[in-house]
Amino acid sequence: MKRYFSLTLFTFGLMLALTQGIKGQDFSKNSLKVGFGGGLSSSSTFDGTGLTYFVGFQREIWKNRLRINPNLNFGSYDSRFILDAGDMDFKEFSLETVLSYDLVRLGYFSIVINGGLIGGFSHGLISSAGMPDLDMVSPQPFVPYSATDFQAGFSFGGGLRINNPNKRIAVNLLPFNFHIGYPGYTGAHLKLEVDIKL
Repeated sequence: MKRYFSLTLFTFGLMLALTQGIKGQDFSKNSLKVGFGGGLSSSSTFDGTGLTYFVGFQREIWKNRLRINPNLNFGSYDSRFILDAGDMDFKEFSLETVLSYDLVRLGYFSIVINGGLIGGFSHGLISSAGMPDLDMVSPQPFVPYSATDFQAGFSFGGGLRINNPNKRIAVNLLPFNFHIGYPGYTGAHLKLEVDIKL
């Protein structure tokens, strides 16, 4: 986990250093969006906390306020901070399409809300049942096994966007990001996004 976090910080620091001094007036309506976040993911099989990373393409579609962003998400989670779950370690892969809208804009700052559709799967290892009382009574020891879960649902959230039209990058700090779907799929993350204008 520390290795992933250090790599993420290094990547974002390098990216910001390379793009901070680049200015331009003739950007297109397209951007490359990259980011990461931390939070929890829960489904009918898995429960865990961890980090998620994503990369996607963004297109402005209305008055520089409404944007569409299809993206690919990759998350790595485990159950070490969830008391009533068994030992599990899993990865989550998903495709998401998000619509973002600048609700209120003050200069370079705006309050942004977003919503979209998400679908994907989780795959990992479950090492214990997470019920010690039942484990002590059961004559059969728990046998670790791997599992796969498929999910589909909705995403919604919001936060703060910083966008200088004369700079190549825009930054989104999104403390509220939620996933709700089937079967029993929920998630909540804090995200940092960087839009690199093309």
